Amino acid sequence: MKNINWILFILGCCNTAAINAQADVKPNIIFIVIDDLNDYTDDLGGLPLVSTPNISRISEKGTSFNNTVCPAPLCCPSRTSFLTGKDPGYTKIYSADNYDCSKFSNNFTIAKGNKEYYTLPGYLKDSAGYFTFGLNKIFHCYAEKQEYDSVTLDPCAKNLSWNKLFLYVDTAILSSATFVTEEGTKNNEWSKINDTLEPYMMDVVAIDSSIKFIKDFSAGEGTCGKPFFLALGIKKPHKPLYIPAKYFVAEYIEDFSLEPFDIPYNFPANTYPSNGITMPPQPEIPNSDFYSLPTNGLAQSMIKNADLSFYDWAENLVDKPIINPNYTDSVTTDLLAWSKRANFVMAYVAGIKYLDAQIGRLLDSLEAFPEVYNNTIIILAGDNGFSLGEKTHWGKRAMWETDVRVPLIIADLRNPNKNSSNTMVNLMDIFPTVCEMAEVPYPTFLNGNNYLDGKSVVHLMQNSDAIIERPQLSSVRKEINSEGYCFPQYSVRNDRFHYIKYQSNGGGLSICDSINTSTEEELYEIGTSRKTDPNEWYNLINKSAFKPVVTYLAQWLPDSNMYLKQTYKAFINNNNTECYAEENTILNLNALIYDTAGVLVENIPEMQFIWTNNITDDTLFGTAVDFNIGGLPSSAFESNTDLFIYFSIINPNNNAIIGFDIKNFKVSNAESPEINFSLIISDVNQVIVNNVILDNDIKNWWWEINGDSVFYGAVPGLINYLNTDTLVVTCNAIYGNNDCLTSFTKTLFDDANLISELNLQCIPNPANNETLLYLNNSLLNGELTIFSVSGTVVQKINLSNNYTSTWPINTADLLPGMYLVGFKGKEALIITKLMVMH
Repeated sequence: MKNINWILFILGCCNTAAINAQADVKPNIIFIVIDDLNDYTDDLGGLPLVSTPNISRISEKGTSFNNTVCPAPLCCPSRTSFLTGKDPGYTKIYSADNYDCSKFSNNFTIAKGNKEYYTLPGYLKDSAGYFTFGLNKIFHCYAEKQEYDSVTLDPCAKNLSWNKLFLYVDTAILSSATFVTEEGTKNNEWSKINDTLEPYMMDVVAIDSSIKFIKDFSAGEGTCGKPFFLALGIKKPHKPLYIPAKYFVAEYIEDFSLEPFDIPYNFPANTYPSNGITMPPQPEIPNSDFYSLPTNGLAQSMIKNADLSFYDWAENLVDKPIINPNYTDSVTTDLLAWSKRANFVMAYVAGIKYLDAQIGRLLDSLEAFPEVYNNTIIILAGDNGFSLGEKTHWGKRAMWETDVRVPLIIADLRNPNKNSSNTMVNLMDIFPTVCEMAEVPYPTFLNGNNYLDGKSVVHLMQNSDAIIERPQLSSVRKEINSEGYCFPQYSVRNDRFHYIKYQSNGGGLSICDSINTSTEEELYEIGTSRKTDPNEWYNLINKSAFKPVVTYLAQWLPDSNMYLKQTYKAFINNNNTECYAEENTILNLNALIYDTAGVLVENIPEMQFIWTNNITDDTLFGTAVDFNIGGLPSSAFESNTDLFIYFSIINPNNNAIIGFDIKNFKVSNAESPEINFSLIISDVNQVIVNNVILDNDIKNWWWEINGDSVFYGAVPGLINYLNTDTLVVTCNAIYGNNDCLTSFTKTLFDDANLISELNLQCIPNPANNETLLYLNNSLLNGELTIFSVSGTVVQKINLSNNYTSTWPINTADLLPGMYLVGFKGKEALIITKLMVMH
């Protein structure tokens, strides 16, 4: 009996030790870095053409950060920054031109003031007991074995960042003239390749190596008994876009001489339903947002004019197809150029579909080993964005949203939880986040000071609705011997606004002159919901009402008060419910203030709370104020002036603005803004929206076509509809001080659908405000809609389960006047008139 007790005691000790050991096991980490991936993912919703189901498999288990910016919109400085956890202001790497590929440490010297540095894999290896394995492009010069000790033979005793490093380049195979047809234009290389070449592509080989690594790890081999940090570099959709044919959509044009020529993109613009691929958004006049910037200014000068290469290609095409015999040669050339642009977009999308398939293979292999899967953290990030024709820009290195916004998804498979955060974050936040998740202390400088420039986002994974203000900085230098090379170009982005500051060389393309240098700025209100100006078409920099926004965001530039700092989040709360502020209105305003952790606070000791506006010199103080609209000059009401009210939290010690908000109030005695348009039949079952009128008071607007919400901020083009359909077109708009909603609807009935054998009648009964709808020779089983004579929908009733020939309509709430009653059933669309008299 004693022996049994001893055995039980020993087993209990073993079990306890096993539980404790399991509790101490650090998570494995898979870090997927994708080259030149913009926001074309399912989570970020960048382009309707794209689907990324395997990337979504990661976000389904974790947090998608919808407002992530890269430290620099270029591979080399961005990767150097987020892998070291330091801003380019410290790394001094703003481009590849001053980057030392031969030895990574050569980029960090006493002379540059950045001698001390860590790398994420090196810190995990040396300070957290991880086995680090790098596959393909992680650091910028992946062909140079960056941060790898190639002298020490024992992988368990390696110095520098990696225990193991695998590099494979497919250029020699895929660039062979045997396989590539070079369907691109100058500096934009792409081509369909045979599907049989896919196994030889570098991303496929890297995934194969990852799968083997995971299998070996599951068997207890290959990592020196340590948890692993697997960094996987995915090359596509980086150029050249040599992609297997199976990933291209059917609209892709292989032979531009074939007739009849089928334009591959949605044409005319905003045609509904789409008759081709949806191209990246353009204003009504393509690229007018670019040409509205200062002519030959810094922004325009810093963009490679790659867009001209498409037109040059089309102009020099020998066998031009006849697209339409009525088109002039210049129109044909323009359509061909846009079709070639569409081919580039489709090649880029094919690259995304290809990389997504590879990620799916990796996830399948990981799921095959549950003991590994359930103790793994997956981080997926794009190193920088990529433009596809926005503002005539094709590529990266610009400061616009298309280049600085990137995907970031973090999934902790130990505790899978789908989340989505709209807080502004930076790829530099990856380093501290990994430290926190792996329970590793943050690295410090030798003097004990904090080393990392980023902030952990673990709290956002746990509370994605936290209200936090984190303006984020991106910076880059242009190519050598080009405008913008001598000094960094800057972008500061908070959750609502995007501020950009350019600086010239000062002495021409190759001469740096700090005395004669000049600057240029842009400001866009993207909007917290990304629906104000998500495409950055409207530059606000010259609007005086937005100068305080520039002053606030400019504080996050280097050498300014708030550089790399967090701050308070302030909201102006309007307690008035009216859509417009009239002359007798007193605005009851109070400020909601959240600290750096997202906690609502009532007061901040020693800080000043100041309210100002753009019309008068009045200044109010405190967190709650009453603003008398009657104190404004009468001219403000006569011209429907926009009143902008600013709330600022000022630190009197250094005059830094540590909290800020701006709110636009419509000052007017008017009613709701006017919306109007007409529907013109251009052909059989084709309609054009014409004569659109939208008052200036309108902030956001979009359309509904037969119930589908489409075309935010743009007018629909050609509308195609079936001859069995009623066409109902609505323009919705947000206006006023409380996001009031107004709409205008027009309905088009096709008279060809009226069937004489079926007779719809409205039989009124004035005694009880009721009209009896009667359909002879059939049953009422469909949809009943009542329209005003202007086309506005008044009532909509679904009669799908009504098997009778009559239906009562209550007219008590209808104003006196003429209405149209439309009944749409399986047999036909029938319309009759209804006169309401009370």
